[in-house]
Amino acid sequence: MTGTGCDPNGTGSGLPSEDLAVTRHYNGMHCYPVPYERILEHQPPRYGNVTHLSQKGHGKGTPGVQYPIASLKFFFDDFPAGQRVPGHIAWINNPARTFSVLEPSGAGGCADHLLTTVAVSARQENCLLAVNAGFFDTSDGGCLGAVVSNGRQVKTSGELHNAHFGIREDGTLVFGYLTEEDVLQKENPFIQLVGGVGWLIRDGEVYIEESRKACDEVVRPGIFDTLSARVAVGSDEEGRVVIAQTDGQTMVRGTSLVAFAEWLLSQGVRNAINLDGGGSTTLIINGTMVNIPSDICTNSTYRCPRKVSTIVCVHEPWCNPRDCSNHGDCIRGECRCHDDWYGPSCDQFACSNHTSPVRCHGVGECLTNFLVSKQPALLPSELLQEYKLPTTLLATAIATASILCNVICLIGYLCSCKITSEPLQGLSTNTVMI
Repeated sequence: MTGTGCDPNGTGSGLPSEDLAVTRHYNGMHCYPVPYERILEHQPPRYGNVTHLSQKGHGKGTPGVQYPIASLKFFFDDFPAGQRVPGHIAWINNPARTFSVLEPSGAGGCADHLLTTVAVSARQENCLLAVNAGFFDTSDGGCLGAVVSNGRQVKTSGELHNAHFGIREDGTLVFGYLTEEDVLQKENPFIQLVGGVGWLIRDGEVYIEESRKACDEVVRPGIFDTLSARVAVGSDEEGRVVIAQTDGQTMVRGTSLVAFAEWLLSQGVRNAINLDGGGSTTLIINGTMVNIPSDICTNSTYRCPRKVSTIVCVHEPWCNPRDCSNHGDCIRGECRCHDDWYGPSCDQFACSNHTSPVRCHGVGECLTNFLVSKQPALLPSELLQEYKLPTTLLATAIATASILCNVICLIGYLCSCKITSEPLQGLSTNTVMI
């Protein structure tokens, strides 16, 4: 619900008036981040000192990706508090490979305090589905909370904390309040991480009242009870990531966070974090905005998407490595290797696929690691028989074969280029070294 106004091209300026009543009391933040001790103080005793939850992500430890990547539903539902609200909810398979947190406009967007529309940021990964994500400072556009984008640490939240959602390297989903140590963990690090405000559902139970206590008293009504458009990221029982968005207009229509959490629970959501909403709410599917934003365009009566900070993106699964070692094409998360290359990463050279004269001409050893070996190889007597060379020409044959092997290696074929002659009667056993 923070951000700037907009125009028909999404380049607006100025804080929209509909959000002023909510944001003016706390300088653009919906809930002041609080010290970790405060979170522990207001946490139910049954959780002890554990302020976050880990869940096995869908597809963790299994090969391949389940298609379709995402299942999307449009709804116009009656919410628990009596409001009838339109919106969208999506379930994402294999999130460790199909879900990303992206900075505004690209890498470095947070450092540069950039703001841009979701549609613009979604072009970075050709997002199939994208929605605004993290909160930002309305005074300077700075990203709030900890951010990790595709394995790259963008920023931490320092000593202050709010609810976060992340994915670790092994595919584990993480929800809740994180310490600096948690965020910077090197063993099984975060590959995606974004901050929100308010832990909506924790392990199958609505967690609104606990989230209220973790926030500063003055801003509780502004974030938890006001009708507005909403965005949440969560998970279901199978570890699929769930993205939910509702339309609204702050203090006029939409849903409160209490009603939103209860509705998410009814949809089978087991964990959920509240992301930026209000006038920031923008859902993009295949490059097209599908929700109704609440900001009024500059000098117009039309509604326009707002410039925002980070987004979350659903995309085609990546290969490992993403460029298939420059020897293949990434298709549906699998490397389809070019000729003569094979392996899951297309990093192994298929020497056996080559026919003469590319097979090192019998005088070298074809390798698979693209490093030219300097191991010696005997010049086989079969070569003499094949070319019907007399023994008196052996030295010439060795030299010719050596040069040929060297040339082949230079042009990129993988041959060992040391050749040792076989001892033959009447000829010294000299070694030809390349």
